[in-house]
Amino acid sequence: SHNRELTTPVSNNKKVLRIMPSAIETQYAGKSFVYRMSASQYKQDPYNQFLVAPNLQTTDVIDDYLSAMLNVYVTDGDSLLLANYALQLNIKSLYADYRNKRSPKAVIAIEANLYDIDNGMSSLIAQKTFTQKQVMSPNDPEELIKAYELCIEKISEQLVLFVNENLKQ
Repeated sequence: SHNRELTTPVSNNKKVLRIMPSAIETQYAGKSFVYRMSASQYKQDPYNQFLVAPNLQTTDVIDDYLSAMLNVYVTDGDSLLLANYALQLNIKSLYADYRNKRSPKAVIAIEANLYDIDNGMSSLIAQKTFTQKQVMSPNDPEELIKAYELCIEKISEQLVLFVNENLKQ
């Protein structure tokens, strides 16, 4: 991912938020699309895949969105020393739900953990899981990608509120 260096000195009291690369549950970590067929059956589709590992793609989209919308400097650099806060995202679900075959849904659930960082020590200050579902037409990989993008956009909007509510003023 593109490391945005902090070019502006952090003198105007803007906080720095570091976005950690998203973790992802193993069953969704591959590039193949995953379909949920029943309560317990999930199936991988090797013919339809993400171009980039889905957790990296998701991190990038959320990163860009939060950079634009939050009144903090957002960095994805490796150093926690610069940061006042860190946001760790865990992708808990990322699949197309085909239990109703006529009306499948894209499903994404992301758990957000917000840490306060003080002298390199981090402590968890807030945790919340955001879930979005988006109805899509069956058997259309492009539709599925669009539905995922919409889900991530809605989760990003909720993440902005979540971060803003929990940053110490």
